[in-house]
Amino acid sequence: MERSTTPALLALAVLTGCGGHLDPQSGVVLDAFGFGWNGFNHRLSHLQVEPDEDAARVAIVGGTSTTSERTDVAGTCDPEACKEYPVPDSSAVELSWSVLQSDTVALVPFSVDLEAGAAGAEQTVTLTLPKGAKGQATALLSGLYWSSDHALSGGEACYVPRLGWHPRRLMLAIGEPTVDGESATVTVSAAFEAGNTFDPERACIDEVNEQAVAAMRIDGLLLVGKDLEVEEHVTDDARSYPFSGDKFNPEEQVPAEPIAVSLGVDAVVAGTSSMDWRFYPEATDGKGAYLRTIGFLADPTGSVGAWATNYSPGTQLEDFAYEVTLTSRFVAADVQPETLSATAELPTQLEMDGSPIVHLIEP
Repeated sequence: MERSTTPALLALAVLTGCGGHLDPQSGVVLDAFGFGWNGFNHRLSHLQVEPDEDAARVAIVGGTSTTSERTDVAGTCDPEACKEYPVPDSSAVELSWSVLQSDTVALVPFSVDLEAGAAGAEQTVTLTLPKGAKGQATALLSGLYWSSDHALSGGEACYVPRLGWHPRRLMLAIGEPTVDGESATVTVSAAFEAGNTFDPERACIDEVNEQAVAAMRIDGLLLVGKDLEVEEHVTDDARSYPFSGDKFNPEEQVPAEPIAVSLGVDAVVAGTSSMDWRFYPEATDGKGAYLRTIGFLADPTGSVGAWATNYSPGTQLEDFAYEVTLTSRFVAADVQPETLSATAELPTQLEMDGSPIVHLIEP
């Protein structure tokens, strides 16, 4: 369901004075990203998508059941409550991104690192504009880094956070930028909440999931230009997929299709500015989700969407439900976009220190 359609909602600052050409500018906007595990559903341990002007760096990990990593349980911990299943899995990845060029619109990349727990975190950054940059401003998502490899908020425990969590909430947001003279400020926020499994073999996770903190990096692109027009659309969706009761033949889960929003601007660029996923939103017991697929998109034609599933014959033991709020920004501006797209089958591999091997995906 679409909640708002307001042309130029983000026209935040109009500066006076005569405008001129800038030095050549370039930047990247992440139009769409999605992945699905080829074998089964899994925890979320690592999600990284970082496109640039030539290729994208991507890494996805879903615990030891995707990496074949064998782990040792500390001597004081119950091995029957801390079980891991070291087998391999691979992921199918799809993404598209736009490389923008302009000599009249300022294109300023930025990155913000956050330690995101259930209470959330935010940071405001100040960006220096190129000389001569004037006009309205907006900001779009360029890339994302999410990792469970962060210390528990309550100190060490039997469970090793690097192995992943079962998401209950995953949120990130790039706020409305403000321009003041030769600089601009933008606030970036994020939150992550892990949930329960209620699996006796995963008791080590359930004992500490309320202490989960995710290490996140949100990459964005600030656009500032005299003739910039921005239209923001907020869309909500909620999906519920029942479970048949038979783990070998669970109910099929058809991913949500994108929807078309009506645009009042001639957009040449579109991107996501925020997304807020809540899994099992009606559950009162803190239930968390295994994921099979997840993705999002925003296209200049007005197509927007977000989807997730946990369908997994052989390992699925429950239903699946989520709510998602997606904020998309559509931009009319004097920029020349080149849209690149790529698909890849990625093996899930680790470095010697346990960090994920990052794959370079070319269009």
